[in-house]
Amino acid sequence: MFDRTRLNVGVVIARLHFRKTRDPIVQFTNAISRARKALILWPESAAEAPYVQSILRSLSQRLGASALHILVRKDLAKFVTGSPTGPVMTYDKEDINAWFLPRKGLLQKVKKGTFDVVVDLNVRFALPSAVLCKETQAPLRVSFGKPHADVFYNLQIQTSETGSTINAYKNLLRCLEMF
Repeated sequence: MFDRTRLNVGVVIARLHFRKTRDPIVQFTNAISRARKALILWPESAAEAPYVQSILRSLSQRLGASALHILVRKDLAKFVTGSPTGPVMTYDKEDINAWFLPRKGLLQKVKKGTFDVVVDLNVRFALPSAVLCKETQAPLRVSFGKPHADVFYNLQIQTSETGSTINAYKNLLRCLEMF
């Protein structure tokens, strides 16, 4: 009942935090192919995990498995095993505060690495992933088009199939392959 209110408060806090942050100009045409290190923010829904594998394979082939880092909630980490990936970082639900914002420890874990590309694989808006994506200060931050996304991402993929998750991920993969 209060989740929507807490989320809205969290979005306002995040907007205030990032209000003075300016993004550098990015040339999208070869941003992914030139990237040396990428961070994948795993979806918060277990139902979306099977669709993510094709995106991981594609990015792993393009960048190399060791260049692909994954951030996943601990209870969903079992879906990452067997994927062609580099390091996997995990976090707990306790690493997210009451306003759905990442706590300091999780922010520091993500800030340790410098990433050229960050891809948030949540189809629906997930404030913790959005804030982590922006905090990385990566030149290219990719996600699906969703409410509040303009603050956190500089490349949003709009999918026309609103009800089909598999088509949304296929469209994302097609768009990523263009760069």
